[in-house]
Amino acid sequence: MGDVKAKMYMVDAFTRNPLEGNPCSVMVSSVFIPLATRQRIAKQTNTVVTAFVSWRKCLNNTFAVDVRYETPTSSLELCGHATLACTKVLYDEYMIPHDEVIDFYYTDEMKLTAKWCDAFDISINMPQLPLTEIDRNDNDVLKSICDGLNISVDDVVYFGRNIYDYVL
Repeated sequence: MGDVKAKMYMVDAFTRNPLEGNPCSVMVSSVFIPLATRQRIAKQTNTVVTAFVSWRKCLNNTFAVDVRYETPTSSLELCGHATLACTKVLYDEYMIPHDEVIDFYYTDEMKLTAKWCDAFDISINMPQLPLTEIDRNDNDVLKSICDGLNISVDDVVYFGRNIYDYVL
């Protein structure tokens, strides 16, 4: 990566205790890292997801970064727990004042906004994506999800999905 300055962090999201919660890697870089390199790094870190953060040139003294999410095998468009981890790293390690908001651009047009609430709470505005209801009758996906959650299909009031997730 030449003269690129980058630092890697291992973060456990959704917990106050080390080695618990949802683990992810966060790499903060002085430049935007190309996809092929991000995928090689994600494979090397071997965490569920690696978030790659690079500083954006901004106006009005805002704190804005580009963020991309990679797993060891593919790219993700969005990852909530990795965004939380990035937010924690940026506030703690890069001395962003706690009253400032951070804009995370995960595409050129779409961004998330994160803010510090207190020592253990960070608020992120996740995108509201339209849901499409799915027919519950003889649905193998619904049966599999219910089995995994140890609940009955009959207990499900609504079954739908957006472009990322199923919703029960």
